[in-house]
Amino acid sequence: MTTPPLPEQIELHRDRMWRRDEDLRIESAIDAERFIEDVGFANTLTDARRAGPSLRHRGMR
Repeated sequence: MTTPPLPEQIELHRDRMWRRDEDLRIESAIDAERFIEDVGFANTLTDARRAGPSLRHRGMR
């Protein structure tokens, strides 16, 4: 059974909040701290097996 796609408005919100937009990319420790404050510490530890915000996959340089 497949899950129907989410409405565009929700995906746009996720793009912003989870820093999926290229212009919101996490590039410093300060950016990472802000991300953690926004989404919560436990959510930053998720991975590809579960949809959600993840600091691990943000590609920090």
